[in-house]
Amino acid sequence: MKAAEKKTATRYVGIDLGKRTYEVTIVGKSGVTKSNGKTHVAGRQALYKKLRPNDKVGLEAGNLAFIIAKELAAAVGCLALTRTRKGGKLKERFEYMTVEKSISKKKAIVAIARRMAELLYTLMRDGTKYENRPFIREKKMEEIAQLAMSA
Repeated sequence: MKAAEKKTATRYVGIDLGKRTYEVTIVGKSGVTKSNGKTHVAGRQALYKKLRPNDKVGLEAGNLAFIIAKELAAAVGCLALTRTRKGGKLKERFEYMTVEKSISKKKAIVAIARRMAELLYTLMRDGTKYENRPFIREKKMEEIAQLAMSA
């Protein structure tokens, strides 16, 4: 592989953040690389030096993930996908599937994971930003459809 191709090859980066430390796994054509460091400013700067502008970065953590995502965009130029611990709309969908639709928890988890994978693929393929849309239950959709038909 030529040096220019090596710099432009897409790598996938996973970052797990703790309160004081982080762990990074970088998957590329050359294999898997793992490292770790501190989450203070100097430690984050050392992390940014390891990354490239075309890397696809996924973060899993709390408050610090959003700070790092902004810093990544400014310092490196790569975009980061961030997962929050509270769940949000996906948690609502999971509860809807398990409680109201009586789908087993394992099947619901697989369905949610598939939905997330499809969403990530679409965002990366189209190069678009994620727009958070509210989860509307089927009953609510039926009410909206009936209102539209009666108008």
